[in-house]
Amino acid sequence: MQKFSNSYPPFVLSFRFSSVEQGKMFTALGLCMAFLQGTVTRRVTPDTEVATGMLGMLLMVPAFFILGFCTDLGHFSLGLFCYSVGSAVCGPMLTSVATSLVPQTNERGIALGTFRSLGALARTFGPLVASSLFWKFGPQLTYCIGAVTVLIPLFLFRNTVKG
Repeated sequence: MQKFSNSYPPFVLSFRFSSVEQGKMFTALGLCMAFLQGTVTRRVTPDTEVATGMLGMLLMVPAFFILGFCTDLGHFSLGLFCYSVGSAVCGPMLTSVATSLVPQTNERGIALGTFRSLGALARTFGPLVASSLFWKFGPQLTYCIGAVTVLIPLFLFRNTVKG
């Protein structure tokens, strides 16, 4: 009978988290994001939403690089922290800006629905593509592609807001 660890590439089991440790990690991330959204994000004024959203997106770039190349728990924690901060700031800001860019208030629901639907599609297909890349090429290339991919909506967002 083949052992569990031999059926996966060596980079996958480098931290060997148990299900309890994974639960603690996700709990810490969730608490960090909830704290930030309840304190920092909710106090962002409408005139700083765009800059704050872009900052959140920018924080995800180093997060992906750190996660792709981390070799110890300290770097892994730093990468997850950067990602959770960026995500906690970016999501609400982009949602707010997407609706505020529509001048007619009766069309904001359509804009919000479209925005959230596209986000749901990204959350559906993104993990499928990323996990395929991860198993084929490993974490380094996959997270580098993720970091570069985050830059695309960042530039689109910047150009849309400026235009």
